[in-house]
Amino acid sequence: MLTKQRGLTTSLSKRGQIVGLANLRGNRRLSLQEIADATNIPLSTCSDIIRFSTLRMAETNIPDPCSEENLRPRPTAIKGQNQALTAEEKARVIAIALQDAVHCRKPLHELVSESGLQICSNTLANVLSADGIHRRRPTQKPFLTANARAARLAWAIRYRDFDFKKVLFTDESLFEASALRSAHARGVLRRAGERYLPQNLDKRFPKGQAAMFWDGIMYGYAGSQLPYYFFPTPIETPAERQAAIGHLEREFSQDTEDYVYFTSLGEPHTIPVTKTGSSKRKGGVDWYLYWERILRAKIFPFLFTEMSKRQELLHFLEDGAPAHTKDYNIAEALDNGFERIRLPPCSPDLNPIELVWNYIKARIKSRIGWNYQDEAIRTIVVDEWEHLSVEYINSLILSMPRRLAAVIAAEGGNGFSG
Repeated sequence: MLTKQRGLTTSLSKRGQIVGLANLRGNRRLSLQEIADATNIPLSTCSDIIRFSTLRMAETNIPDPCSEENLRPRPTAIKGQNQALTAEEKARVIAIALQDAVHCRKPLHELVSESGLQICSNTLANVLSADGIHRRRPTQKPFLTANARAARLAWAIRYRDFDFKKVLFTDESLFEASALRSAHARGVLRRAGERYLPQNLDKRFPKGQAAMFWDGIMYGYAGSQLPYYFFPTPIETPAERQAAIGHLEREFSQDTEDYVYFTSLGEPHTIPVTKTGSSKRKGGVDWYLYWERILRAKIFPFLFTEMSKRQELLHFLEDGAPAHTKDYNIAEALDNGFERIRLPPCSPDLNPIELVWNYIKARIKSRIGWNYQDEAIRTIVVDEWEHLSVEYINSLILSMPRRLAAVIAAEGGNGFSG
């Protein structure tokens, strides 16, 4: 039995024989194994030569796969080693691939073309892989305008020496069944014709199949000691909305009486504004529900209780969501003596509670797998929240100096881990 050739660069005539056999059609068509046996060349080498010829046809625009231009090995090949590139050439093509946001997203064949090197895409892939460079999913970060960068930089400078151990970091997160499902989707193992068996179906939930969760984290407290709230589904019933309208109407009436009284005494007073019109409340978790269910029911009671225990001023941090920035809620916080720390725009990386959301969503996936249901999500979120340890939460709060230093170093940018 003949031993297949190994080690040396395959001759031009042998390459032509391999490519010629690969292009036979009809009853004469051969498998790759048959071509390897017929030419006494290893199967993997035959595969590489055939693929190389196909790629060269696209580069040379010569339709004959067996033409010398489509068969000849790269000029830089070293006989016996098939070393396609020198160290300098490797460094150059790596520099091209990594030079900017456009090039790192280009297909390999375009990078090969731009480099001017006589190599195939597979060779480039091997060069990049040897240097630890692989095609990976881009990191998701908010787009920052010049104004947003400036606001982030100013915020980081202002708070870089702040004691964040005295801050309640707050945020909301939407645990939406379909989004969780698609984020962790896997193919199913099945036979042909079994696509409609129950275990092979992905459930599509209606739009309302979601759970909105609010919570806060603070240094020195475990999850079970901290405030949290799950908004029900629906978030607000018609009866609750009508009750809210009644409350706001009574408040407007009282504000009007106060305005008349104080202006009659010649004292300046804020002109009352009605808040019950359709333009004042937009639905969903709006400023009123945030005030009623979060500020008044969760944040203020927690901070009042802890300040009385600790005998020091505490603060709470929130982002710039419309529900948070309403004048009504700002005045409420000031009236209760709290300093609200407002995050700059496009800055989830400056709120370490975001890492809690990522952790809980990963735990949901590991605990309930494919069967994402609203009630199951709620149960697991609460259970995971209440089991967050003091040490874990402390580590998140203690990351704030590092985050602010990174923002300052990046001049307001967000190109860092956080």
